[in-house]
Amino acid sequence: MKTLPKYQYKASTRDYLISLAYFPNFIKLLDTSNKPYEALVNWLLVNGKFIRSDEIRLPTIKEISSLIGIDQTKVSKYFKLIYDDIFELNLSQPHLFKKEGQILCFLSFTYFEQCCTFSIGMDAVPRIGEHLEFFFIKAKLGCSGYYIHNVYHDIECTGHSILINFSTEAPNNYFNLLKEKAYLNNAISFRDLINKECELKETLIRLYRNL
Repeated sequence: MKTLPKYQYKASTRDYLISLAYFPNFIKLLDTSNKPYEALVNWLLVNGKFIRSDEIRLPTIKEISSLIGIDQTKVSKYFKLIYDDIFELNLSQPHLFKKEGQILCFLSFTYFEQCCTFSIGMDAVPRIGEHLEFFFIKAKLGCSGYYIHNVYHDIECTGHSILINFSTEAPNNYFNLLKEKAYLNNAISFRDLINKECELKETLIRLYRNL
């Protein structure tokens, strides 16, 4: 049987524009010196509030090109470059995305077998089952709304770190209990325990079909 290719979201220019407009604080962290997109960054910082207030009437690539003097063929390319550079900065210097007094959390998002991570400061650690809207991640995976499935705390000599796993599926408490039972009975590995894929569900159904 032919294996179907994995789903991979391809972001549009609109996705990048909205993601960036909602998070000017992320854009301000970038060092735009010697970057080809400096004019576009300045335009985003000035016009972001208008984009957030009217997503229906977004400026076209042609309009943006005319306003800031960048060739139309480069506008979409530069939006993606800004977005990708923010992700790279987040990976290398996550502390920049945390305000004083906030808790630095490492967020892991899963959607249709796609995964991505992002570190950010939060005022409080969210709880399992709660729902989060994070517009910035939509251009990466194609979805902005996620449920919290797991919260892991790690304490080392360097301090306290928190990993939060997100999925678009609402948490299934019955499924989680079956996983715990299977793990305690050595029927699945620890990797399987934290796995959310449908293959694990099929395994658990075979193990506990009489429950």
